[in-house]
Amino acid sequence: MRKTTTVFDKSCILVVISVVAIQASVVPFDLIDDAKEDLEALRQTVLGAILAAENNLDDFSLDLQSFASNTERSAIVTVQSEREAINSSLTVLKNLAHSAEADISYCLDGRENYLSNLHITILADLNDCVFGKIVQGSIVLREIKYLIDININSVNALEFQLELCNAAGDPCITVLIQEIELATERVPQQIKVEVLKAEELFGELKISVQECADLKISQYVTTANTILDDITQCVDAIIG
Repeated sequence: MRKTTTVFDKSCILVVISVVAIQASVVPFDLIDDAKEDLEALRQTVLGAILAAENNLDDFSLDLQSFASNTERSAIVTVQSEREAINSSLTVLKNLAHSAEADISYCLDGRENYLSNLHITILADLNDCVFGKIVQGSIVLREIKYLIDININSVNALEFQLELCNAAGDPCITVLIQEIELATERVPQQIKVEVLKAEELFGELKISVQECADLKISQYVTTANTILDDITQCVDAIIG
């Protein structure tokens, strides 16, 4: 009877040992699977955030180009309108001189030709200024896209660590899972920060484009009217 009990006890012990051994061998694989699933979820989250961010950046760039084109076109119309007004005033002066049979060639010499070409110079400067802002936008786009794209490297680094943890055991995998969870919150936020930075920079470029247009319009109006005033004073002095 005692012998039977002993055999039974040994059998129980063997079963318990086997179960423990099986559990010991299964747990790490469960953790690794969890880590792999979390890592893949992180990868998809980061890739999704990168794609959305790049779409936003492209929208910012297109918006800048559209704004620049419209602003330049509007400035051209304004300069052309001012030019027509200047030319009309100049025509009035010529008609007055003709009626008075006065020779005002001295008054027009150099000034009239300069006035005729002024809008060409101003509008060329405007185009250079606006185009320069678009180029700056392209540089911003490229640099921030790079900063956003390299966020995938953090996922690749965690994947490499997981391969190392595969042989290291539970503690390593447990810590890595925590790092993956932190990265899932941190990385998309980092990408969002870069997008907000880009939005601000493109907003500043739009302001600069408007300043280009306002400045060139002002330069044309001021310079053209100064020349017209000089011609007017000269003609008045001759006609009397």
